[in-house]
Amino acid sequence: MNRLEERKEEQLLARIWRCVATATAIFLAISVTYGLIQVTTCCSFHTPTESMTPNILPGDYGIVNKWRLGGRIFNLLDAMKGRRFKVYRLPGYGKVERNDVVIFNYPMIGKDSVGINMHTYYCKRIVAVPGDTLEIADCHYRVRGVDEVPGYKQAQDGLAQMFKYSDEPERYICAKTWPYDSIMEWTVKDFGPLFIPRKGSTVELTRETTLLYRLYIAWEMECEPPVWQDGCARINGKPIKHYTFKENYYFTAGDNAYNSADSRYWGLLPEPMIVGVSTLIWDSVNHDSDKRRWDRILTRIKH
Repeated sequence: MNRLEERKEEQLLARIWRCVATATAIFLAISVTYGLIQVTTCCSFHTPTESMTPNILPGDYGIVNKWRLGGRIFNLLDAMKGRRFKVYRLPGYGKVERNDVVIFNYPMIGKDSVGINMHTYYCKRIVAVPGDTLEIADCHYRVRGVDEVPGYKQAQDGLAQMFKYSDEPERYICAKTWPYDSIMEWTVKDFGPLFIPRKGSTVELTRETTLLYRLYIAWEMECEPPVWQDGCARINGKPIKHYTFKENYYFTAGDNAYNSADSRYWGLLPEPMIVGVSTLIWDSVNHDSDKRRWDRILTRIKH
């Protein structure tokens, strides 16, 4: 091989390496940009169940707005390994409001703990916001001091009618709910009243409030849950009469009240578990026929 051929081969290899380097740089730039958008701006979610019908159907794909609260920053490695981690938020332009549809990590409510399940996401509507007092009376959600009619009233009316005309109404009316204790005896028909904690709000720890908030207190303080003993709440044997919350909490519900695993069954939603707010369906595919629902593309989610 003469010198000229060697030079041509070197030039060819140089061009190949430049192409590889350029392609790699473009790929990395796109990946970083995509990752930044996912963390700071928006992402997509898919609804596989009927819990939010008729407003969100199985097979709908929605867009999650992360700007409202601000995108979450946390140690992803700790999160994926199930270790406790701290959630930080980028600056947002607003807050979650009553009747918003939110996407969030399912709160792992155990016997003695609360955790963030990074593998499971839920889509629900916010019924009560921090500082609200909520109750369910005759199947209908009510927030004290609020007269507005929720967007899922139709689903609740259907639930009430099912109870009224069912051959076995007691089977449904007596369905137990969180906190699953005889002290409360709350059901899907009659629930509460329940105060939704707000960051900075202080509650007196009675036997009932200790039962309701014990896991959230333990989660915030990173300690054993308080127990009711000898007429007062105790943490590690030390009495505690009041508690001031460090986080905001919410009460969620599915628009399809009859078929929704929501706050009635697993409790309060801590704000760090909220991914963002959704107002738009960008695509929809019928699970049964695999056909695209063209009429649902770019439709707004009813408030």
